Amino acid sequence: MINALKQMQGSIITSRILIAIFGIVIFAQSGTAQDREPIVIDRCVLKIRDHIEVSSTRAARIVEMKIRLGNLVQKDELIIQLDGEIAQANYYVAQQHATNNVESRYAVKANELSQKEYQRAIQLNEEIPGARSQAEIEQLRLKAERSELQVEQAQQHHQIAQMNRELALLEVKPYRISAPISGQIVEIHKRVGEYVQPGEVIAEIVSMEEMLVEGYIPLNKAWQVRPGTSISGSISLPKLADNIGQHTNYQGQILLVDSTIDDLSQSVRFVGVLKNDTGLLRAGIPMKIVIDPQQSARP
Repeated sequence: MINALKQMQGSIITSRILIAIFGIVIFAQSGTAQDREPIVIDRCVLKIRDHIEVSSTRAARIVEMKIRLGNLVQKDELIIQLDGEIAQANYYVAQQHATNNVESRYAVKANELSQKEYQRAIQLNEEIPGARSQAEIEQLRLKAERSELQVEQAQQHHQIAQMNRELALLEVKPYRISAPISGQIVEIHKRVGEYVQPGEVIAEIVSMEEMLVEGYIPLNKAWQVRPGTSISGSISLPKLADNIGQHTNYQGQILLVDSTIDDLSQSVRFVGVLKNDTGLLRAGIPMKIVIDPQQSARP
């Protein structure tokens, strides 16, 4: 009887263990499936990613503005010309020196002549011993060696002239201000004829190629998201999407998952970037963002 009870208790314990293990497996499978589900954030906001203030590094007068408010410019495109006449004149002089190789050509010719004179004197003494004194031979040898050194010196002078040209060019470049990024001119603070100081802002450029998007992820899902996670976004207000004719999904990725938790909403701030393929996205537009945890970048 006692043995039967012990066997019954053992069977009950074994059954409970099996049920617990089965439940854990089901829970783990359920959790894994939930982890793979996209995270939808209904209310996010677009922000400008690149807003550049164009300024001068030289104190000078503006002589030409190649831009107007609203213009689209390309990176490295010349947009502002400052008065750099002195720097330009210095560059012109340096350019003349750098392209002038008269000294080098003369030194080479003089060396060739000196070498011929020295070799003829040696040959003459071989044919007619004593025709040229040893002192004369030594003088011709020294003349030939000096002419070789003059060739090297002329070459060094030419190289220095070329380096001075590069330095002069570096002095010219700050007076020619180019667009640091591709984008749209959104502000112009100076006009032609005005004098600017180093660091003074002349114009502002905003890039529209990519937009930042900011929102909040529920705390229980935030651990699934990390920098590099793929996202897609669409305009969350149907009427606004209808007005601009855009229901396109914009692709991008997560840049930042904040390390601070918002106590009130129990969520974590994230910042992502979306490619503005249509060029119609603007700062302030509400966006619906779908985060794909399966495309998370590895740490």
